[in-house]
Amino acid sequence: MVEEAFKTGARAYASCLSGTAGPIFDLRAGLGGLEDEDMISPTTVFQGMTTWDPVMALPVTERMQSFRDPEVRRTLSIEAVETEGTHSYQAARGTRVMSFNRRWDLVQVYMGHYERNRKYSGKSVEQIAQEQGKGVMDAFLDLVLDDDLRTSFQVIDRNSDPEAQRQILGSPYTVIGTTDGGARPEKGDRTDYSTHLLSYWVREKQIMSVEDAVYRLTGKTALMHDLHDRGFLG
Repeated sequence: MVEEAFKTGARAYASCLSGTAGPIFDLRAGLGGLEDEDMISPTTVFQGMTTWDPVMALPVTERMQSFRDPEVRRTLSIEAVETEGTHSYQAARGTRVMSFNRRWDLVQVYMGHYERNRKYSGKSVEQIAQEQGKGVMDAFLDLVLDDDLRTSFQVIDRNSDPEAQRQILGSPYTVIGTTDGGARPEKGDRTDYSTHLLSYWVREKQIMSVEDAVYRLTGKTALMHDLHDRGFLG
């Protein structure tokens, strides 16, 4: 669609990210937290699960105590890990069917709150569990408790296909990058798209030259907005 519009003379470009993408959540917000196009509350992931609902409705201190209880953990795991399929809950305008598919290999740590937990960024909960020799729910809750429930997780629903992403990034009809410009540094503002493009896609995967990547991030973006004194040296 973008290519067709471009060929008719429209200056149309599709914005894309160099990394994986998906909604971001933490367990401190509780149910019914504020949401936007990127940040979601745990409502979107867990609400409608019999044990999760009352636990997430608790004040933070009591919620953390529940997360430490082995029996509570067992039932949370049954509902969010072992049970297959979607789940639903009764919303004001009817039943809302949830889409969380319990693919913990696609639930990644977006950002650890404390420095000691930043090493997990980019790893899936399933990967962390395997590395630590724990069950998925134990690895998940041990991490969030150590972060006072402030660990940010991303449910990957875009850019999980490397070949498709390679084609998108290499397209002349895309502009690489989308960011909040530092609006939400405590959770995620997607300002890593340029360094990820250069370090992963250029240096490791070699899908384009360094020169082309720098042009895509600077000069091309400037020309798109008619900023002729920006984006180039000299």
